Amino acid sequence: MNKKDNKDDEPNDTETYTKRLSQGDKRGKSKMKKIYTPRPDQHDDEDDDHECEEEKQTDKPAWTRHFDEDELLGKYEPIRELGKGSYGVVYEGKTLQKTNKLEAGTRVAIKKVRRVFVTDTDAKRLLRELRILRILKNHDSIVRLYDIIPPKDPKEFLQLILVFEFVDADLGKIFRTNQFFSELHVQYMLYQILLGLYYMHSAGICHRDLKPANILINEDCTIKICDFGLARGYSEDASYDPEPEDEKNNNAINDDAQKDKNIKNENNADNHDENLGANNNTNPQDDKAAKKKNFAKTQQR
Repeated sequence: MNKKDNKDDEPNDTETYTKRLSQGDKRGKSKMKKIYTPRPDQHDDEDDDHECEEEKQTDKPAWTRHFDEDELLGKYEPIRELGKGSYGVVYEGKTLQKTNKLEAGTRVAIKKVRRVFVTDTDAKRLLRELRILRILKNHDSIVRLYDIIPPKDPKEFLQLILVFEFVDADLGKIFRTNQFFSELHVQYMLYQILLGLYYMHSAGICHRDLKPANILINEDCTIKICDFGLARGYSEDASYDPEPEDEKNNNAINDDAQKDKNIKNENNADNHDENLGANNNTNPQDDKAAKKKNFAKTQQR
């Protein structure tokens, strides 16, 4: 009985193990501890300290520096800054109203993209990412796009606000900490990444920029793949079947032989026309006699 119990506790093959992971088996996940996810520091440099002093004096929240009060349409409230760069700024927020997708108070990530149309490349990447996220919205290993805040002036807007699923951190930040990953952690994370990749590839989409910074992770080790700006669809390229080198060489030889045949046929046709012309030529004296007869007939009439 003890041997049988031990065999039941330990997975015998990969199929039973993946079933436990996918179904959230308590015996598999109870052993996996939550990981430490670093939070962004609110005071990273002197500039931030100076800005915080100004905020205390004006009694305005920090997010008012990046968002107008009516810009979020009263649906979301930013809480704290998660990151910023040349693309814009990302804030952690919460929903203020109940919608079809979210309950009130749900944590979300609010991303404000600046300078959308400065370059054609950036505009295409943003449009491509939004399109792909809508196609891949039904998978647990891919970050979800909840909402797109419509701009005030749809004809002349330069900024766009996107609302994503909130995730604690990315693998790039986790790897820079002293977080220890057990074998079960690694297997579970890799399993989710492979599931997300399989789902993308089955839809004919290649990510092309998969790295730790673009793989988000929560405390419970759930994985979300993000940043599809460089992704491409490969269904058209996959259908292209180039000819092998041997076939190309054979086709080139056949083309040369056909050209030689065409040239010979043209020469033969020219020679035939010349021979016909030579046979049709008559004596000049006979031509004069025929002309005289015709002239005499016309006078008699």
